[in-house]
Amino acid sequence: MNAFQTILRTVASSAVLFLLLLGTALARGAEEAASENFDSFPTGSFTSLETALGTMTAESGHAAIASNRCSSQPNCMRLIGLGAGTKSTATLMLPAPLAVKKTLALTGERWTSDSPFSFTIHAADGEGNETLVADGSSLKTGSNPMTQQVRGAIPSGTARLIFRCEAPANKGVLFDDLVFSEFNPLSSTAEAWPAMIRMEANGILRFSLTELPAAYDGMAVTVDMSPSDDLGDIESISLYTGDADGIYSAPAYGSSGHGAMSTTGVLASPAQPPAPVMTFPVTPGVLTNGRQYYFWVSVKLKNSASMDHKVGARITSVTVDGQTTDVADGVTARQRIGYAVAKANDPVYGGPLEGKASRKFRIPGIVRARNGDLVSVFDIRYDGRNDMQANIDTGCSRSTDNGRTWTPVNVAVNFNPTGDSANDYHSGYGVSDPCILLDEVNGTLWVAGIARHGLASSKANVDVESLETAQYVVAYSTDNGRTWGSADPGTGEFVKMKPRSINKDIKNRAWKSFFQGPGHGITMKKTVNGVRPIVFPSQIWTGASGAGTPQSCIIYSLDRGQTWISEDTGKSGTPGIGAGSSECAVTELSDGRLMLNARNESRSGYRKVFTTDDMGKTWTAHATNLKALPEPAACQASQLAVENSANISRALLFSNPDKTSAPRARMTLKASFDEGATWPSSRQVLYDSRPCCGYSDICETGDGHIGVLYEGLNGDENIFFLRIPYDEFLPSLDVPAAGAPVRVGPEGVTAATFTVSSDDSWTASSSAGWITVSPSSGSGNGSVTYSVDRWEGAGERTGTITVAVPGVQPVSVTIIQSGRAPALAVSPAALVLPKNGGTAVFSVTCDAAWNVSKTADWINITGMQGADTGNGTVSIAAEANAAEGSRTAQLSFSSFGTVRSATVTQRGQKRTWNEWKEDEITSRDPDTDQTGPNDSPAGDGIPNLLKYATGLDPLKPCGSVVQVTAEEAGGDACLVLGWPVNPEATGIRHAVEASEDLQTWTETAEVKTEGKSSATFRDAVPMNAESPRRRFLRLKISREGESPL
Repeated sequence: MNAFQTILRTVASSAVLFLLLLGTALARGAEEAASENFDSFPTGSFTSLETALGTMTAESGHAAIASNRCSSQPNCMRLIGLGAGTKSTATLMLPAPLAVKKTLALTGERWTSDSPFSFTIHAADGEGNETLVADGSSLKTGSNPMTQQVRGAIPSGTARLIFRCEAPANKGVLFDDLVFSEFNPLSSTAEAWPAMIRMEANGILRFSLTELPAAYDGMAVTVDMSPSDDLGDIESISLYTGDADGIYSAPAYGSSGHGAMSTTGVLASPAQPPAPVMTFPVTPGVLTNGRQYYFWVSVKLKNSASMDHKVGARITSVTVDGQTTDVADGVTARQRIGYAVAKANDPVYGGPLEGKASRKFRIPGIVRARNGDLVSVFDIRYDGRNDMQANIDTGCSRSTDNGRTWTPVNVAVNFNPTGDSANDYHSGYGVSDPCILLDEVNGTLWVAGIARHGLASSKANVDVESLETAQYVVAYSTDNGRTWGSADPGTGEFVKMKPRSINKDIKNRAWKSFFQGPGHGITMKKTVNGVRPIVFPSQIWTGASGAGTPQSCIIYSLDRGQTWISEDTGKSGTPGIGAGSSECAVTELSDGRLMLNARNESRSGYRKVFTTDDMGKTWTAHATNLKALPEPAACQASQLAVENSANISRALLFSNPDKTSAPRARMTLKASFDEGATWPSSRQVLYDSRPCCGYSDICETGDGHIGVLYEGLNGDENIFFLRIPYDEFLPSLDVPAAGAPVRVGPEGVTAATFTVSSDDSWTASSSAGWITVSPSSGSGNGSVTYSVDRWEGAGERTGTITVAVPGVQPVSVTIIQSGRAPALAVSPAALVLPKNGGTAVFSVTCDAAWNVSKTADWINITGMQGADTGNGTVSIAAEANAAEGSRTAQLSFSSFGTVRSATVTQRGQKRTWNEWKEDEITSRDPDTDQTGPNDSPAGDGIPNLLKYATGLDPLKPCGSVVQVTAEEAGGDACLVLGWPVNPEATGIRHAVEASEDLQTWTETAEVKTEGKSSATFRDAVPMNAESPRRRFLRLKISREGESPL
């Protein structure tokens, strides 16, 4: 095992810790943990209290019971600062000296940011000898709920505990939830600390020693990484020191006002690749004896790590001061894997200066483009954290694989209306706070920003297009976020990175500022004047000095972004939803109303929520306004409506820091299944518990996940992305019986059951009166009993039992009941369509529902009537048949196992003798027997075969078939025969015979008729003195291979 360089760092505890004890579970009975939360005492100073742990005493003015500092309990203890050099003291006298060593734990927070500050807890035995139990001097201020932990070991023989605090006068320390429990050598926790691809270090598991060792020499920690889904995701594993919140800390501002975040000390880093179990040795002397530390297990992920996996760890043993403690039941960390889309000092591409580094990234927005790409936007804050005015561009990064990997940051928008390159990166020409929108009608992406000025520097009562006032600007992309820009107003040409101002459309010159969300906008489903509007959440700042007074509102476009509308422009009175609301998110509710969920600048700790049904002309406070959704003082949030996506039926989703006071932390995704009326705690996902800047935006990824783009870690530097599966916030629903139809006989069924598995309330309903269900509702796992009535009908009938849980696609159990065999008949059994196309109708008689199918594509079923009820018709049609021969298709009529067939034949460009007989004789005169080639059903003596060959109607009498004329040729006349030809006929031979005595006939010529509608024969023998005295000609028709007629 290698030895590793170490760097010291003293623990600085912070907000939001939930410590879990390692090792043996707490003993019950005599060994059960004892605690005191101070809730039963009145507020105010005291000198003596009888607590659950013993008698607490203090000199007058040293201690008090305080209120309203812990969200879960009303009261806590306060040690009151007496000024530098003097410590306030409270003493807890135990009922009896401790027989065994105990663990002490409490939650606390520093009640001052001024110096000096110290808070220590000492144990004293019966003779007054004191031992340091815990040092809470690293507590931080401003945590609500109060969850910073102070822990230590109380030695056996302890008779009293002494709490001491040095702080400025009337300041001090607050602590609560004082607990004595069975001694455990170390404590550990694993909160929501996702590990990010591209970050050098990711703390996934934190632990600390309960009792300060005499020395850290020889310390070693053994870590089991097998809780990870795939060790192949990990590039390296390290051991760090850090504070209670992590291994990163935001440095104090330097002379420039900004600084990059840096990690604290690496204690050890094992050889690569990682093994499932490894030991981290700590070099003797690198940790300061007598100091407490938070230790962190950290991973660096490979770029190929799967975001569908989790990375995990647990502590198996710790060796310190020569003693090894095995941890048999250690806390197991399993953290999400995310992606650092942008991080401090990343290079930025596509801008005026290729590869320029940016110190900060903030203000995320994200949508899913029409081609399925995820497109994110955010501030590129080149110089530091300052809001506008500042050197800021709008950045863009895209993912083509549902958020698993992302492109490097590219500049989407650079605001430089002067054209002077000196202003490409100028604090006076920034663009910030992007809001992105997908136009679902045409696929165009829009991004809006505030340009030129921030709140303080923007002026009211100037020309709205003047650079003295903030500009509401937009740019668009028609290639799914690859390039952004706007059309030059003079030439109409697309100019990359250049936005256009829409102030002239929407801004009242009396307003100080008017700009967007940030986050994302929407395309409405509801139409206005026949158009689906695109909508940006927006904010108006009124007043003439300072930042002004904010009011949340919307703008929208009815011409796909060419012009924009604000219903507040020109309106008298307070615009938008009213004063004290600013950054907002807009969502369309299922009834077509728009919901505006707004940051509350009055800082009451809860969001403002309003709705409109007239595109923002008027607004109504929602029932949850200032009640349902907490926010830490004032902070941006994101809201998204998801409908018919994977197993979501409909849900509103919401993301923000789930706190009512600073600092911003506990980034949480929440789901509502009743259009925002309630946000159940069971449908919330804490996805990152660390302090951060708190802005986020959410989108669908397209594969059953919600994508969360958010500002990760403290320091204004990082844009992180996570994929959260739907099933983490959706109620569960499983109905095994829905896997296949349930078949029931005609006798029906009574009191059959199937099971329902769910973690929420559910309903069960029947689609048919002949199926009854009980119960109609339930909660959690249960069963549904159903009955099916007896049935005397024919065929089958189908009904469903639908089990529904709010927000989830309902599940249906299909019931199919069989009756008697249907009586099915089809007429006619066969029919013929002409060669040039045509239509026909079949009649169907049935006492049950039926359907029809075909065996050939050339026949079209153009209409069906009565198929669901019984008797009916089927209409068919066919286009012209270009082939020579006929074609045949079958229609299959079926009704629950009973099948009948019908034949459809369409003639081709040729008809055989038999087809002609069927079409022209049999089908028209079914009773005739005159169908032979020599028969003449018309009674005109002209045989059928001759009429077939010449295209004459066999059922109508006609005159002579052949026309005889004489023509002059070379001074002599000759006979000419002419007759019609049936171009559809096949296999027919046309011949001309000659005779001088009408007894003996000799074939003179065979006349070719293919492709002709008439034929002509000119006799070669002239009618002159040298020719025979008499000459006769006749036409002879025969079928090929047969004797002529």
